[in-house]
Formats: sequence, C-alpha cells, structure tokens
Amino acid sequence: MTTPPWPHAPPHWLTNAGYYFVTASTYHREKHFDSPEKLDVVTQLLVETAEKFGWSLRAWAVFSNHYHFLAQSPEGGGESLRVWLSKFHRSSAIRINQIDGAEGRRIWMNFRESFITHQTSFLARLKYVNENPVRHGLVDVATDYPWCSAAWFEKSAPESFRKSVDRFKTDRIHIEDDFERAAGAFGLLGSFPALNLRVNHRSKGNNQFSPFHTIHSRAADHRSSPKPPADQWLA
Repeated sequence: MTTPPWPHAPPHWLTNAGYYFVTASTYHREKHFDSPEKLDVVTQLLVETAEKFGWSLRAWAVFSNHYHFLAQSPEGGGESLRVWLSKFHRSSAIRINQIDGAEGRRIWMNFRESFITHQTSFLARLKYVNENPVRHGLVDVATDYPWCSAAWFEKSAPESFRKSVDRFKTDRIHIEDDFERAAGAFGLLGSFPALNLRVNHRSKGNNQFSPFHTIHSRAADHRSSPKPPADQWLA
C-alpha cells in the first residue's frame, strides 16, 4: 500500500519548460526577516541566484516569513528549480543567521510550485504577486513596498500590458497564503527605504514587455515539454 507524501515535503514535477509559480515559508512560519536589512538580503539573493541558474523572474514578493514568485524556467525544463532554491535557501539562511548570531538555526521549509499552462493563470498570478503586500496589510499601494516587483513592473511594462493585468481578478486563485500579517513584524508601516535591484532577463531580440500569449492546454501530454512563448517581456 502506498502512503501519501508528507505535507511538508510536497512532490515536485519539474520536467516542463515554461512558467512556474512558487511559494515557500520559513520553518514554523517564524518571522525571521524582521528588518529592512534582512529583507534586502533575502530579496537580493533571490534575484542573484535566479540569474545564476538561468531562471527569469517575472514577479516576486518577499515578506517576514514567506515569499512568492513567478518565473520562467530555462529552455531545457524546470528541473533546476530544486537545485536553485536549495542554493538560495542555504545562502539566505547562512546570511540571516550571521546577522542574528544564530549559527545552524533552521530557517526554511520546503517549497511548493505549480506549472502555469494558461494565459489567464499567468496574468492572474502576476497580479497576485505584485499586489501581495497590499493583501498582507503592509502598504496601501503595492509599489511602495521595496521587496516586491510591483514598482519594477510599473516602470518596465508597457501601459497596455499593465492594464491587461489590472483587469484580472485574483479572488478565485487557490494559493496557500494564510500566513500571519507581516505588518506587525517590524513596525515599518511608514515609508520604506529603497532597494536597488538589477533584474536581468534573457533577450529574444527586443527589450520590451510583451504579453504571455502562448496558451498550453491542461489536457496536453505532460510527458513532453511545452514550447516557451516566442515573445518575452524583459526589464
């Protein structure tokens, strides 16, 4: 008789190339990233390690005890996601524990990912991630939160594409996001310091955003890797 997987170690099906939505939380959901300095460290490492492993971030949001991101895999598939996040979690845990003087402390739980097969799913999750600081009560306007991609998206994406994303509703998205409100973690409900990030994306011949327009059917044979969209939207 087979037994179901332990819920803190979800199975990862990473054979397909394309877009992935990922969520991870800290161990016991402890608010380890409880200062601007620590949020800077985690966000910067997320961006740097994504580039190192060939993943192209489309949206991200980092909080005191969890994160979400939407990213495009390398063309060969999503198998490197596990290795990338292992490296990111290990590096960020070491840095945070150095700041707190807590060597060897466990920081992260496992991650959960979903493969995006529909245009509507991509656009809805893009909006969800960018607007997540508002959902958690940290800011009234998402672009005021430095540790998410909302300001970058507003600056880099064409107005027509932003309007397309804004039209999508996120209330029907089923995402594990019942984390405690991060607002009370370090009392930063006023203005936030700026975080300067350099986000690189793979160029496909133009340096502008373009909509994710290739729609893959959920009924497609998942034994083969779907072709990534021809047009990429870039920073």
